[in-house]
Amino acid sequence: MINRFYDPLAPGVGDDELRLWTSFRYQTSPAQVYISTSNVLSENLYIYLPKLAPWLESALGRDYLPDHLLLSLEPDRVELAQLLVDINLFRTLRDAQEGKPVALRPPQTLRRLEAFFGQLRSLSGRKRDSEDILICDITKGDRFAFRLDRRHLRYEKELS
Repeated sequence: MINRFYDPLAPGVGDDELRLWTSFRYQTSPAQVYISTSNVLSENLYIYLPKLAPWLESALGRDYLPDHLLLSLEPDRVELAQLLVDINLFRTLRDAQEGKPVALRPPQTLRRLEAFFGQLRSLSGRKRDSEDILICDITKGDRFAFRLDRRHLRYEKELS
């Protein structure tokens, strides 16, 4: 769902990775073009549901329904990168998937996602020898994808 928020035209985007997106802008208005040069495999991401403190559990018990979840890394790294997914974020992602125009997407959602991507990028470690680079203009629907060979300093091929 997050991948489709930035790259709605991606052919066959699966759930096996989360692309990390960034943008560059010279104005305060929301960015139109997003670039992804890295990803995190889904197997390295975890979903955490909040739990009541033991002293509240006896009072609320069965009546408690969480209103959010947390998307993060493995348990010992949760504090380093996390995205709070509440109903507002979920609706925005769903609306984008259903084609809601970029201009109508709440800017606070973009800021939350960008902060999460920044946290994940800072933990990603060394660069790979080759990376799939994606450039998406989310207002015009344009998409350009290619593989970058860092070892030989060249573009290997254009991706579909």
